[in-house]
Amino acid sequence: HHLLREIGLTTITRHPDHYGLSLILGGAEATLWDLCGVYAGTSRTLAHYRTNQSQYQPADFRPPTYLPDSFPDQPLQASAPLTAGPIWSVYEAMLEVTRPVQDQGWQSFGSSHPIAWKTGTSFGFRDAWAIGTTPQYVVGVWVGNADGEGRPGLTGVGSAVPILFDLFRLLDGRAGWFAMPYDDLRQIATCRKSVQRVNQWCPEIDSLWIPVGRIN
Repeated sequence: HHLLREIGLTTITRHPDHYGLSLILGGAEATLWDLCGVYAGTSRTLAHYRTNQSQYQPADFRPPTYLPDSFPDQPLQASAPLTAGPIWSVYEAMLEVTRPVQDQGWQSFGSSHPIAWKTGTSFGFRDAWAIGTTPQYVVGVWVGNADGEGRPGLTGVGSAVPILFDLFRLLDGRAGWFAMPYDDLRQIATCRKSVQRVNQWCPEIDSLWIPVGRIN
């Protein structure tokens, strides 16, 4: 609850007990702008890690002129609530999510974008979301009815994601992917089948990069 407020979700205004454990799975309101600002901040932290400028600055993601003047303007933050190691680990997992059918096999094409992306579908199929990020861009897509009426079958994967990847195809993706922040990660030995720590019952040993200080 504290972290979500710290990284810029302005709609988290109620007591933690109001949300309960469902907050872990997204059980709270959020705006598309706030969520895009969070991704802009985490991507900036990761992209600037090696230049010692990894400041998390969600408010640097300025609204275009067609948004209302009352849009909240938060002060910039000088310290990063999320460091490069955890961000990189999450982005790598999001990068491996299976894309829609029309984008499967994207790795085979040099012009294709590596994209970390996530979807969301609200209760009652009232909203479908998709957000993606690269070192250069953050793209957010909202699909739904303006009056909030639900539509059965309206999902992030089925409705918002195709638009997301169409938009990324229109953008310049020559920046490649984020550099791995080795200084904020460490390698541990794991069991290949269970992906748990190595023990006497591990016939096959593998390795895994984890954020520094996250697992003893």
